[in-house]
Amino acid sequence: MHYKNCPQCDAANDSGASDQCAACGIYYAKWLKAQLRVPKTVSEKSSRANNQRTSKNTGSPSRGNSFVTHMHSHWLFNQVPVKKHELAVRCALLTGMAIWGWFLIQTNFRITTGLFAEIGFYSSFVGSATLVFHEAGHVLFMPFGRFMTVLGGSLFQLLVPAALMLAFVYKYKNTFAAAVACWWLGYSFMDLAPYIYDAKAQALMLVGGGTGKEIGGHDWHNLLTWTGRMQQHESIASAIETTGELVMLTALVWAGYLLHKQYKSLI
Repeated sequence: MHYKNCPQCDAANDSGASDQCAACGIYYAKWLKAQLRVPKTVSEKSSRANNQRTSKNTGSPSRGNSFVTHMHSHWLFNQVPVKKHELAVRCALLTGMAIWGWFLIQTNFRITTGLFAEIGFYSSFVGSATLVFHEAGHVLFMPFGRFMTVLGGSLFQLLVPAALMLAFVYKYKNTFAAAVACWWLGYSFMDLAPYIYDAKAQALMLVGGGTGKEIGGHDWHNLLTWTGRMQQHESIASAIETTGELVMLTALVWAGYLLHKQYKSLI
């Protein structure tokens, strides 16, 4: 690129063929490229300066802030708008879950034999559904050996509601349904406590129509025997029971919070 006169200092380009000004030393091609470059606006410069200040003050984005943002955008996502009859049905369901949960928490998992009210809830429709997945777990985990086959029943009855909860949060964006699945997960934990506690006595009536001693089969008797934890059967059962109670209470608070948000956004 050649100029007769330098575009910056207006000095004459004697040869007319030089690509550099002899007076000020600029290269004409570079000068033109600089003129064509779009200058940053004041707002862009200000935004960049603010971002730099924020970066200096806080460093990289806080993990705590990222966690809170993730919770609000996924786990506390408000499914709006909702209609009055939909909210009424959900409130009724939450009330039933709360009342039932209160009775479950009051249950003494150490009473595993006889016609006691403490274990009456195990014959409920939720208990029946949980039992179906428990038995299916034994079959699904057969390829992984004897230990996993026995453990698979208890494991699968926890995995199913946990998987549903995650699916409702991340795929279907229905957080209230996820809270209900979370309640079921808590129930599934609590459902295991009497079974674990009975590992030593083997007096609990099983699906096969007899007790563990009578039919020669009790999942948790075998598991705790193989792992050398039989003497800890009560503490393990208590820990599982407490975990279930905490998960269930979390589900109730979660569902209540979501319904409160949905009430405020009624159409």
